[in-house]
Amino acid sequence: MKRKQFWIGMLSLLFALLSTYLTFQFFSFPENVLQEVNITNHSTIEKVNNIFRFDFYLLTIDALLLLILLYILFSASMSLKKTEIIYIPKYYGKADIEKYQHKEQPLDRKIDTFKNEIEDLDQSLPSEDQLQNILTQICHFNDAVSGAFYQAQNNDKRLVRFMCGFAFSIPDSQSLTFEFGEGLVGQCAKSKRPIHLKNISTEYFKIISGLGSHSPSNLLILPILDQEEKTLGVLELAFFNELSDENIEFIKICASIMAEKLEADFTNSLD
Repeated sequence: MKRKQFWIGMLSLLFALLSTYLTFQFFSFPENVLQEVNITNHSTIEKVNNIFRFDFYLLTIDALLLLILLYILFSASMSLKKTEIIYIPKYYGKADIEKYQHKEQPLDRKIDTFKNEIEDLDQSLPSEDQLQNILTQICHFNDAVSGAFYQAQNNDKRLVRFMCGFAFSIPDSQSLTFEFGEGLVGQCAKSKRPIHLKNISTEYFKIISGLGSHSPSNLLILPILDQEEKTLGVLELAFFNELSDENIEFIKICASIMAEKLEADFTNSLD
């Protein structure tokens, strides 16, 4: 792109110089011709100059307009951004198309779309249902095949308890909890640092569907922190595909949005 812009600039400069030279040559053309044929009568020279003067003015205006056009085109090429193309294969519904477009959006626009989706969720639902909806949206936007959210308990014990899951469930009679530092989830809660595991063992866990069971290859565990860096919970996501730096950055932003929700709920509970 830069090399192309360089040549456009050089050709524009060359055209400007040649246009200026030819304009002045055309202006003196009548007088030069008369001198070559030895016509020195001032009246005749003035008549010939008058004939060419109007054409000269038109040529000058035309050259200026063309130079302005070249300048505009060159300026546009310097600020030209890469064209954004979204290829949408054959889908069977509007929802599928919108989901595909979400994946292809630039990061800033994807963040705005995610925030809008969260704001549109039903705020009248119980807190646990709202967290479930947020987790579902996070998995939806990031192609996570499974997800779980563990909330820190407001008591003397440093524990995180399973609150909701996506393609991840435990019996209602059981309560899944981790002490800070226990297992990967507990370690994430304690260290307040993300844990990203690649090529995880097929024995770690499986995703069950009507087509059988499959094991994800990537696991991302993120701490949910408030503004004072206090652990509010832990977000665990599993993926079949590898995660890029941009994917991880977007997931971190999703986690911060979930933290804002948890902080708001905690503040409201004190009122």
